[in-house]
Amino acid sequence: MAGLTVTNKPAAHPAIACTDLLAMFSVNQKRQIADAVQKILRDTDHPELPKGEIQFLLHVDGAESWSWADICNNGAVTQPGVNPWNEMQALIK
Repeated sequence: MAGLTVTNKPAAHPAIACTDLLAMFSVNQKRQIADAVQKILRDTDHPELPKGEIQFLLHVDGAESWSWADICNNGAVTQPGVNPWNEMQALIK
């Protein structure tokens, strides 16, 4: 089941957060999804959200047990891991 956790706490390991090499999406796709989630959360205009970047972690389960992705806010990922297979799949469409 997909889940969304919103927190103001920085990731424990921001340089490697949400960059697992076996995840489903390319780096570009993850960044696009993170931008969309950031916008959706910001558009709620909820008073408890921070004024700056909203920290979040979105877990997506794929159709297979080995297929999943963790996506967090773009500011938390300074050095994204790259899976060449996922990067190529994003280009094929």
